[in-house]
Parts: sequence; structure tokens; C-alpha cells
Amino acid sequence: KETQVCEAGYYAVTLDDFLVRAEITAAEHSAVYRFTFPEKSEPSLLIDCQWGIGGKDLSKTMLSCDARIEDNRVLGTTFRRHWVTRQYSYVIEFNHKIVSFEKLPKLNDEEKAPRFALRFDLSGGEPLLVKIGYSLVDVEGAGRNLSAEVPDFGFDRIRAAASVRWDEVLSKMD
Repeated sequence: KETQVCEAGYYAVTLDDFLVRAEITAAEHSAVYRFTFPEKSEPSLLIDCQWGIGGKDLSKTMLSCDARIEDNRVLGTTFRRHWVTRQYSYVIEFNHKIVSFEKLPKLNDEEKAPRFALRFDLSGGEPLLVKIGYSLVDVEGAGRNLSAEVPDFGFDRIRAAASVRWDEVLSKMD
């Protein structure tokens, strides 16, 4: 796809259907997304907790998920079973206030995790920044990882640090 950019520690693509530029970069236990919406659009984001870390058919590996929205954040813990049982927790924060949200109905009876449609007010064409902290222990650990690795919404700073880290790791293969 012509709009894709893929580098160590960075990926970007323009989503043709909505003309949204989506970018992602990462630290060790966290990630930062930057979404740039067209002007005069109604920025919204789908958080689909049914999908995530796991095998090929993720809908069948979901055991439980307690995702919820609290204080302009999405947080929760998910349990999956593929060849082992996995637990991972997350905290998702936004640089703009959630104006409204809707918990979407299940697509089928097999779904065990919620989906949320979040709406934001992005005046002046500002990007929506989303930072996510992960932990294999609990939500509090995900929050600590997020605070330590991404204390602000400095997307470009995190991207530059990821590039340096990848260079360090890959230089060992010379």
C-alpha cells in the first residue's frame, strides 16, 4: 500500500475508507498511537477488546475480559487460552476528553469481551493521541508501566527512543 511506512519501532498507514492517518510506536511495555482525522469529521475510535494477543482464531480463545471506562481511560484485564492461559492487563489513556461513548452490542453469542465506540472533540485538526500500558500481572502494573515509559503524550520522543533501541539490538548481529 502506498500510504504505509514501516520502520523499526514505527508503523503508519492511511485508512482509505475514512482518510484517517494511523501511526504507532512503542516502548517496552507500552505503545502510543497517533490518529489524524480529516477536518470537519466526527473523530471516533473503536476499542474492540475481543481481539488481541493470542492464536489465529482469537474469538475462540477468549475466556473473560473486564474492560471498562473510568475517568477518561479504558482499563481492564483479559484472560485467554490458546496453548496456555494468558492474563494481560492494560490502561488506555487519551490526550483529549471522551465526549461520549457507547458500549456496542455483541456481534455474536461467542463474544466475551466488550466493544466501545468512543467519540472525541478535536477542534483545529489536532491529532488524537492514545497511549497504552500493558502488564502481565494487573491493571496497577499496566498503569505503572505507562507512567514510567510514556509519562506524557510525546509520540515523536517515544518513536525516536524506539529507533535507538532497535539500532542497539540489531547492531549486535553484525
